[in-house]
Amino acid sequence: MNSEILKKDGHFFNYYLKKRVAEIVLDRSKKSKNTDFLAAFLGIFIFSLVFVVPGADFAGGSGTEDDPYLVETAEQLDNVRNHLDAHFKQIDDIDLSDYTEGEGWEPLAIYPTTPFSGEYEGNNFVIYNLTIDRPDQSEVGLFGHADNAAIFNVTLQNVQVTGKNYVAGLVGFNQQSLILNCHVEGEVSGKEKVGGLAGYNIEGDLRYSSGKGYIAAEENYAGGVIGYGTGGSVENCFAGAEVSGYKYTGGLAGYRRNCTFSQSYATGDVSSEGPFSGGLVGYSSGHGGGISNCYATGDVSGYVDVGGLVGGNYYGGMAYCYAVGAVSGTTNGGTGGLVGKDLYGGGDFYYSYYDYETTGQSDREKGIPVSTDQMMQEETFEEWDFEETWDIDENYSYPYLQWQFPMASFSVEPAEGVAPLEVAFSDQTRGDIDTWEWDFGDGTTSSEQDPEHTYTEGGEYTATLSVSGDGGEDVYEQLITV
Repeated sequence: MNSEILKKDGHFFNYYLKKRVAEIVLDRSKKSKNTDFLAAFLGIFIFSLVFVVPGADFAGGSGTEDDPYLVETAEQLDNVRNHLDAHFKQIDDIDLSDYTEGEGWEPLAIYPTTPFSGEYEGNNFVIYNLTIDRPDQSEVGLFGHADNAAIFNVTLQNVQVTGKNYVAGLVGFNQQSLILNCHVEGEVSGKEKVGGLAGYNIEGDLRYSSGKGYIAAEENYAGGVIGYGTGGSVENCFAGAEVSGYKYTGGLAGYRRNCTFSQSYATGDVSSEGPFSGGLVGYSSGHGGGISNCYATGDVSGYVDVGGLVGGNYYGGMAYCYAVGAVSGTTNGGTGGLVGKDLYGGGDFYYSYYDYETTGQSDREKGIPVSTDQMMQEETFEEWDFEETWDIDENYSYPYLQWQFPMASFSVEPAEGVAPLEVAFSDQTRGDIDTWEWDFGDGTTSSEQDPEHTYTEGGEYTATLSVSGDGGEDVYEQLITV
C-alpha cells in the first residue's frame, strides 16, 4: 500500500486491511473449521478495533505540536471538532460551499461542549464561503468558543454569518486566546456582541488582524474586529468594515473595558440608533490599559454621545490618537470631534487631535481641533514618534502607522473628457509599498507608480490599482468617462 494513500485515506487503508484478512480467513477455513478458523476470526476482530491509522480523519499528522494534524479539505476542517485540544496545520485553500444548506456550517466547539483549546495554524491559506444561518444560537463563528487557544495565519473570505449573541467570522466567544495575523472579510450579524473576528473577547490578545465588510448588531456591542472586549489587548489591528447597531457601536470595537488598544485603526463608517458611537470604539472604560497610537477615518452617526474616535469615555485614557470622519448626532450635545462624551470628566487625552473641518466639530475639552492643512504636517503632532511608529506624507496625507496594511488609493486628472483622453494617475496609497499594478480597464496595464495613459475610444473604464507590501495587499478602483 502506497504511503501517500495511507496518509490521505486512512479509511480506505482500514477497508483494504480487513478485506485482506477476510481472504486469509476464508482460505484457512477450508483447511480447518475449528481452531484455525477461530484464531483468524479473532484476528479480524482485533484488527478492526486496534489497527487504526493515526490521523485518519486528516491528511496526515498525529495532532501534536511537532506533528500537527494536516487539514486539506472541508471535511477535514469539520473533523477538527473531534480533537479540540490538538494542533492543526492547514495545507491548502478550503471551500465550504458544501456547508451552506439549511443552518450552514456548525461552529466548532460551542457551549456547553468543550471549547477549542488547541492550536490552529492557517498557514496563510484561505477558507472561502463560510456560511452560518443560526439566528437563535449563540457562540457562532468558524469556532464557537476558544479558551486558552492559539489561532493564527487564518484568512476567511466571503463570510456570511448570522447568530444571536457572541457572533463573529472567526471566534464567537474568545477567552484568553491568541489571534494572530487572522483576517475576515464578509458580512456578520447578530443580536448582541458581534464582531468581525471575535464577538466577545475576554482577556484574549489580537495581533496584526483585520475585519472587512459589514458588521451589524440588532441591539448592542458591534465592532469591526471585536464586539465586546474586556481585558487582553488589541494591537496592530485594522477594521475596514461598515458597522451598525443600536448602542455601543465602534469601527474597531463596540465596547472596550480594561484592555489595551494600540497601533490600530478603523476606516469604515459607523452608525447607531442609540448612544455611544465611535469611529474606533463605541464606549471606552476602565483604568487598565488605554488607547494609544490609534486613529479613525470613517464617518460616525448616532443618537447621542457620538465621537470621531470614541463615543463615550468613562475613566479611559488615550494618547497620540486622531480622528477625521464626519461626526453627527440626532440630538443636541454629546458629540465631539475626538470623543463624544467624557463621562464624569474622568478621561485623560494626551496629544490627541481631530480635523475640525472634516468632522464638523469644534469642542476643545476632549481633543485638540486643528485644520486639514495642519493635520498633514508633522510639526502639528507634539511628542509623536515619527521614527518608529508613525509616518506622514508632508502636506499630502494624514499620519499613518508604519506597520499598517497598505491602503490603496489614487487620483486622476482629468477623470472625464473627449477621446483621445490623456489621463495622469497619481498614487496616493498609504503604507510601505513594494509593487504597483495598474489595469486601465481597456486592456492595457502598467507597473509604474504614477503612470500616464491615453484612452483612444469613448466609453466608461474602471481603472484599478493593486498594491502590495510587507503589510499585505489592497485594491482601489475609480471610473474614467471618455
